Amino acid sequence: CDAVVSIYALNHIPRGEMALLLGRISRWLKPGGWLVATLGCWELTEIDDDWLEDEAPMWCHEEEVATYWSWLEQAGLVVDSEEIIKEGDFGHVLFSARLA
Repeated sequence: CDAVVSIYALNHIPRGEMALLLGRISRWLKPGGWLVATLGCWELTEIDDDWLEDEAPMWCHEEEVATYWSWLEQAGLVVDSEEIIKEGDFGHVLFSARLA
């Protein structure tokens, strides 16, 4: 495919699966294809058991930006840009990366 876009979703993937998922995404892309995604930008692992009024727990895992750079590069993606999106005391990083 030409592009994969994931906004505020990948930070809910377990840490042990993230590098594998990024590798799979890179295999979906045509040469020169793009991944545009938001990811967390600090180390955090938590479960919110009260999400959706006790209907389902929300699992969240985030890494430091440098870790995502490493995983993206291991997946064969070249980071074109990153932008921190502030959200109060927290935030996410918006990555734009292309398949080499």
